[in-house]
Amino acid sequence: MLRQSHALRLLPCMGAILLLCALAACGSGSPGNSDTPGTPTAVKPAPEPITSYPAVQTGSVPGAELTIVPTLHPATVQALAVAPATNAAIREATEISVFATYDAVARVEQTITSIVVRQQEATRQVVETQAAQTTKTAFASQAGSDATVVPPGDWGGVGIEVHVLSDTMQVELRCDGGTSLVPLTMDSSGAFNLPSIITLCPASCLSNIPAHYQGQVNGSRLTLSVLWEDEGQSYTNGPFSATLGQTPDMRGSCPKCLSGNTLIDTPNGAVPVKELREGMLVWTESSDRDNSGARQRVTVLKTSRTKVQAGHEMVHLVLADGRELLASPGHPMADGQLLGTFSIGNFIDGVRIVSAQLVPYEEDFTYDILPSGATGTYWANGILIGSTLMESVTTP
Repeated sequence: MLRQSHALRLLPCMGAILLLCALAACGSGSPGNSDTPGTPTAVKPAPEPITSYPAVQTGSVPGAELTIVPTLHPATVQALAVAPATNAAIREATEISVFATYDAVARVEQTITSIVVRQQEATRQVVETQAAQTTKTAFASQAGSDATVVPPGDWGGVGIEVHVLSDTMQVELRCDGGTSLVPLTMDSSGAFNLPSIITLCPASCLSNIPAHYQGQVNGSRLTLSVLWEDEGQSYTNGPFSATLGQTPDMRGSCPKCLSGNTLIDTPNGAVPVKELREGMLVWTESSDRDNSGARQRVTVLKTSRTKVQAGHEMVHLVLADGRELLASPGHPMADGQLLGTFSIGNFIDGVRIVSAQLVPYEEDFTYDILPSGATGTYWANGILIGSTLMESVTTP
């Protein structure tokens, strides 16, 4: 790995050759010549000679930086001083040589950078392999004599897909995916707690995050939650339910919740969704078919706060009566239709949509709640919507 800056200078022979050319050109001119005898011709000042070029630093990988400082040989500088008539030609020749040097150094730098990147990747893989082996050894030593390894198989449910292999468990959820570092091993009660590595918002967000898959296996049914920490805060996604041999339903996107300032209708007035907590009162739609659309006072069963990454976009929906909603494209409406599938001219609550567009999201988190009513719906900015958390409720 190169850690020293390198100064590349033009070869001395170039300056000597240019000096000879300059002296020859200097001797062939007649500065006193003019069209009118006896009238001297004004001599235009020659451009300032180039004595050096600025340093150029390349490379973005620590340890692979190169700095080049091309300068002219003293003989070339002297030629420029004594033969200003050849200054332009020498300047052009010098620039060609300098930029050729830049290109050569850039190619060297690219080679060095690729070597450094490969070395860093190899080191990372070694460290991760050693850490995984240490985790497996510790897990095996802590497992009780009654521990049982679940045989390989595919499990599926709403928002969850699980592939149990002989030495690991692969999990895909709507808002994260990952792999356990050990086999799916349960105790005598069917409970498991597996050290794992997850990726939040698969393929586009944070990866290689240490986590745990916790849950229970009861015959052909599996419940699972994922737990992790970020910047000192603890997060949980789940529980999710899966059945052995069932096809997973992975419709929707991640994250798929509301902006933090969305106002939720409650018996005590409108409250921002980010301020709601479990046990607080909200309005939900009654499940009574004879009283469709009626409001029912219920409590908040669950809340969610999902971290989003740079570049996340939300749907900004505007109705003809002035109501607006800012939510992720994958958030469901009251009838289950995803917000991102609506367009101008469609209707919500019998009111025409006049604007529906994706806009950048400036906040760090999205939010959702689950009311305790049978419908799982609630009013956000006066618009009746569904809850993403209905999908993770475990039914007996």
